[in-house]
Amino acid sequence: MSTLQDFLKQRADHIRDTLPERLRIQNEWIQAVERLINQLKEWLTASDPQHILEFFEDTVQRRESDVGVYLVKRLVIRLEAQEVQVVPIARNVIGPVTTSGATHTGRSYGRVDMTNGVNKFLLFRTQVEPSDRWIIVSDDTYVARDLDRASFDAAMQSLLQ
Repeated sequence: MSTLQDFLKQRADHIRDTLPERLRIQNEWIQAVERLINQLKEWLTASDPQHILEFFEDTVQRRESDVGVYLVKRLVIRLEAQEVQVVPIARNVIGPVTTSGATHTGRSYGRVDMTNGVNKFLLFRTQVEPSDRWIIVSDDTYVARDLDRASFDAAMQSLLQ
């Protein structure tokens, strides 16, 4: 049986040895979330010529095995008393990888939730090369669709009603 000191030394060695890969994954994920948030803000701006939406970014801290501890942006959208948060959940997740008929589960490259506190849509990053591809899944129907302006608009309208 090893001692706590032995265990902590093994963990320290592992943390040191995996640091470059964890930092690479963190940076890649943080940049992907930033690209997603920028796209969502473009769609919000295009849909709101009356400027009645308020939206802003802040950061949340995440802790993940094999990724580490990091800060990542979230987006908060307000329409009067309603609020929707676009919150990164994790980089290493299992999620849908297709929208062709049945939903298959497999490795995704990150999950972000869009929620009003009661209802939720799950955004899964299913492709990273040559560019990000996101799938949106309703938490109550589990129907997966490509994330595009139409699917985002429908989700936002549902969450803001």
